[in-house]
Amino acid sequence: MQSATYEISKCQNDTFEKENGTLELSLEDLVIIKALKENPQITQKDLAVKVGKSERSIKRKTVLLQEKGFIKRESGKRNGKWIVLIDNSKAN
Repeated sequence: MQSATYEISKCQNDTFEKENGTLELSLEDLVIIKALKENPQITQKDLAVKVGKSERSIKRKTVLLQEKGFIKRESGKRNGKWIVLIDNSKAN
């Protein structure tokens, strides 16, 4: 398992864009989005371990990212998956 520091350093040069330009996201947000993109079925508990934050912090962040329209949850809490709504095709 990779450390959160490694994941954050990998994200530093990534550019995430929506329809009309660059988005303002923290490095922690980028790590969460990359993890959701890599594994859409990841649980918030596993995401917390991967990112190195508490489960409560991850819940708070995913709610904010959903409110901003960057991610959404599809097919419910138990058997659902995360959908990343921003284009990260320019990421390395």
